[in-house]
Amino acid sequence: MEGVITYIKSGKYPPSTPENEKRRIRKLAKSFIIEDGKLYRYKKSKLGDISKTLFIKDEKEKFKILEEYHDNNEHRGVVAVLKLVGSRYYWPEWTVFVRNYRVYRASSARRGGSLYKDVVVHKQWQV
Repeated sequence: MEGVITYIKSGKYPPSTPENEKRRIRKLAKSFIIEDGKLYRYKKSKLGDISKTLFIKDEKEKFKILEEYHDNNEHRGVVAVLKLVGSRYYWPEWTVFVRNYRVYRASSARRGGSLYKDVVVHKQWQV
């Protein structure tokens, strides 16, 4: 994503970027914007509405988000959590991460507690 961020900010590619990577960066950059120093993925619905989701880079924050939207929300099912998380956040392969969260939680429960108690949920990734 660093190449995409560089391209969005400056309109230039990182040094020594191969041509096929330039195409990928251009394509991805069409779906992202930077607002207030934060990276957002945006998409247009069939009705023309635009939605923005915050890009999450930090692994600990991903777990903390799922703790908030699953564990602290009456342990909602996968579909409900997918809708909640997907309406606010984005990271590559986020749906797989959400679907596998039960495995992570079961492992954490065996170890005796929360995965990351010290992570602030709404700490934003600054670009």
